[in-house]
Amino acid sequence: MIITRRLPKIKVSNTRYESDFIEAKKEEISAKTGYNANELTYFVFDGKMENMAYSMEQSPIILVDKKGKENELLAGSDESNLKMLTKPVTKYYCCYPK
Repeated sequence: MIITRRLPKIKVSNTRYESDFIEAKKEEISAKTGYNANELTYFVFDGKMENMAYSMEQSPIILVDKKGKENELLAGSDESNLKMLTKPVTKYYCCYPK
């Protein structure tokens, strides 16, 4: 499928996919293709991904003012929008053939 560019469908969700959903997809693909349960693990799978837009420890953003003084972006900020960038975001995905 990868060689012929028939890539799988990827569904992303804020919540973990239920095992019933994954099993239903495996049964559906098995009925269409005839693959056994062991082979289906390569075609129907799920997982999670995490991302954090901004990490103060890893690489802080330094701003330089007109006088040449360096300030960290979130050092004195009360902006809740900027503080939200430091929280990790977790998404769950499920992949299966189209």
